[in-house]
Amino acid sequence: YISSAGTYGDEIEYLKKVYKAVGGLDIQLVVRPYPSEKRRGVHKRRNAFYKSAESSRVTFIPRKGSRPSSEEAAQLFYDTIYHSFAYLGICSSGMIDSMLIGRPGITLLDDYYNSIQSYAPQFKQLLVAGALNIAKDIAELRSIIENLRNGKDGLVLKRRGFIKQYLRPNGIDISAAKSLADEIEKIAYEQK
Repeated sequence: YISSAGTYGDEIEYLKKVYKAVGGLDIQLVVRPYPSEKRRGVHKRRNAFYKSAESSRVTFIPRKGSRPSSEEAAQLFYDTIYHSFAYLGICSSGMIDSMLIGRPGITLLDDYYNSIQSYAPQFKQLLVAGALNIAKDIAELRSIIENLRNGKDGLVLKRRGFIKQYLRPNGIDISAAKSLADEIEKIAYEQK
């Protein structure tokens, strides 16, 4: 599960639904908390929930939440996603990063987070492209998780299409930095 800035760290009810969906599936759930140090009440409530018996079968990486802004933190983010069979989130830019890493994404539509899920441009684009597994309830979430765990992933081509259209129009094998440098050189050459 990748936490979202839009939830301000207050995703406890959402995680309770996720815990219920994965109960008995014999999978390890990893939660990547979003740093919520600016909202101390939320931070305390979230940390108490993370330490509760309800969260005892969950691994938190990193424990306190951090942005992948250093090389070490970015590598930890990459490794966490790469070694997972899928990721789940409410609405996070990390969902797009995870798609680039090659993992299928899942979201549970939730009335409580409707304002986040309805208005975020990247989330709308994922929905329109059909690149994200959408669950409308806990039973559907459980079914999607089971299917992905068993290698049944029907959205591979849609994810590739999304990546090509929005993220890597020159191909996944060409770095974004190289594409940018090529475009800058092209513009500079045309202005001569």
